[in-house]
Amino acid sequence: MSRKTKTYTQKDTEFRPLRLWSDLVGFDGVDETFYRLWSANRLPQVVVVDGRSGIGKRKFMARLAARFFCETHTACGSCEGCHSVQQGHQSDLYWLETEGTIKVADAEAFQEHLDYQARRGPRLAVLIDIESLNDQASNRLLKVLEEPPPGVLILASCSRFDKLLPTIRSRSVRWRVHPPLLPESTAFVKERLGPDSPGEEEIQNALKMFGLSIGRALTYLEHGSSEQKVRLDRLQRLLLLPFKGENLKEIQELLKEQAWKAPDLAQFFEVALNQSYRRILQSGGITSLQDFRRIKHWRKILQQVYRAGGIGQNNLNVQLVAEALLSPFEG
Repeated sequence: MSRKTKTYTQKDTEFRPLRLWSDLVGFDGVDETFYRLWSANRLPQVVVVDGRSGIGKRKFMARLAARFFCETHTACGSCEGCHSVQQGHQSDLYWLETEGTIKVADAEAFQEHLDYQARRGPRLAVLIDIESLNDQASNRLLKVLEEPPPGVLILASCSRFDKLLPTIRSRSVRWRVHPPLLPESTAFVKERLGPDSPGEEEIQNALKMFGLSIGRALTYLEHGSSEQKVRLDRLQRLLLLPFKGENLKEIQELLKEQAWKAPDLAQFFEVALNQSYRRILQSGGITSLQDFRRIKHWRKILQQVYRAGGIGQNNLNVQLVAEALLSPFEG
């Protein structure tokens, strides 16, 4: 279903979403590295910050932008420069963010603003979720990405770098960021949920289920519908069953609903596998040698998926990973 698109820039007077970063988890020192490289004229003019959805990239971009305008260049959060970024009235910052698709009109306004600002001195432009560009908008931005106006730094965030047009990828430098560590994320979620917070094990299972994405895990724990939880529980059970052809279509449909990447599925499956194994041990049930061999087979596939994702070149299709996990093994 298509979403109605609204574009937010620093020109908006009706509604400017606050750009806050005080509760950002992870990204330790990354913004400092960016600013240091920029100060030394060593930072490329077009950088795409790529990482999983829901790990805090928007907050990171806000903190990074604040470093450029903060009176102490530390993103202190209390000076006039930081407030101008937070409240969206910093004229030297162009912030493009939409709810939905970034259209050609947005791209044209983005380019026009950069051309104008470039004549006034060094400027910063931020584009949130660059993969939301439609084809026309992508083509419209190619020239400005290939030859940015002098003195302009363009920073974009992205969750699916592989989905960008090849021409966009070739004109930008990818900077890969990773989710915060599990203990940090667990503590943050527990504090955010307050007195009604579930136990650490349930929080960690939710985080792993969603590839350590704090945002997605929080949404699931706070607002996850009973229907969604039933579907995920069903997917968990199907993945752990011996392969049956009639189950494959249902698994594919459940995976499509989640819009996961291969590493997301691997994390989800590992949690399911660990939970199942722990239940067997706690119940005192007898685990056959064949069961242990099946677990070894599954873990080998998981290692291959994690290895591919860890080097930043994971082009595995999530459906193919599911089929590999379901595949027969030498018993």
